[in-house]
Amino acid sequence: MAKKVNEPTELKRYNEFKQKNPDTILLIRVGDLYETFSADAKKVSEILDLPVHCDTKGKLKGVDRVGFPHDRLDVYLSELVRAGIRVAICEKIESPNKKQTEVKVMETISPNQAPSNSKNDIKAGKSEIDNATRTEKAPQFVTVNGDKITHGHIFQHAEKEAWLFSVRVNGKQLPAVQLSTEESQRFSNLSHENRIADAVRELMGKYYPSKLERHLSKEEFTNGVTLSDGRKIDKFNVYKENNPDMKGYGKWHFYVDVGGVKMSQVGDRDSLNAYFDKSRTPAQITEKMFGEKLHLASAYKSYVLPDGVKDIRIAKSDGKQWCISAEIDGVRTPKRNLSYDDGVSFFSTHTATKEQLAAKYLTKDINEIRNQREHVSNSMKI
Repeated sequence: MAKKVNEPTELKRYNEFKQKNPDTILLIRVGDLYETFSADAKKVSEILDLPVHCDTKGKLKGVDRVGFPHDRLDVYLSELVRAGIRVAICEKIESPNKKQTEVKVMETISPNQAPSNSKNDIKAGKSEIDNATRTEKAPQFVTVNGDKITHGHIFQHAEKEAWLFSVRVNGKQLPAVQLSTEESQRFSNLSHENRIADAVRELMGKYYPSKLERHLSKEEFTNGVTLSDGRKIDKFNVYKENNPDMKGYGKWHFYVDVGGVKMSQVGDRDSLNAYFDKSRTPAQITEKMFGEKLHLASAYKSYVLPDGVKDIRIAKSDGKQWCISAEIDGVRTPKRNLSYDDGVSFFSTHTATKEQLAAKYLTKDINEIRNQREHVSNSMKI
């Protein structure tokens, strides 16, 4: 076999270690991360729900690897051990001549062995890591359904400048979600236990609200088919599109039939979670997913117009397409085309007002006009 050229030290030590210890996962400190490679990467990815990376160039080209921030070692190591995995922890230590580095195994932890508290522990001064036999920690909070919310934490992505939120419900890991910039700034430095629990509850309410809502009985869900205008749903189901030639292939869709009006649409995460958790009725899900197509007044209640908007006009552009525009701070917004469904809601069923449609179509334009005027005003002050 040809000798590997310029094999990275981490990968070389990993391969050498795995030849002697095939049943042990090796975590190697690489900069601010702990990483593992190849088959171990895939195994760790499945247990910790972390993405597998494979470089297309460089010294690690074609090698699968998984990494996580070094300051999350105690959390992730505990999860690996609880999963029945034997783990070896390695630290990268600079050699005396400072021209090269070497990787030494500092400690090996097995499912039936508690980690050492010696000075040679994973990191000097690090607290003891939970092992598989330790008493289960109390949940951060319990939902109205009795579900235990645990392991909720906010952490930085291993490779991107992004913060993620991860949590478990009754021991089942939910997919991690990326936080907004504002949320990242608010939650990235939390330390007090109560503050973390409050943050977890708030983020659950935003990204997984159906987990916190009361779950309906089978009878409540089955009978919840009457829409807010009195119409009843004739058929309601969820399916996964398996035809590669169809739009939305591989995604979950909602299908409804209301009085012969048949509609299908890719479900958003919130509605799908509500369906599978049975926290909302078919009527509630239908009103959110298809309310505007069904010309329901409830579908337009969320559109609220900013203050100061005047002279809202709905008129045909070039005598063909209905458009909407408004005046804000003496400036007229661009004309925006109304959809067919919104036109019916306004002109025929009267379930949408001019103000609601202006909020739906013109809010972005209104904010841009105000931001431009504010910028000009500030420039004049300077």
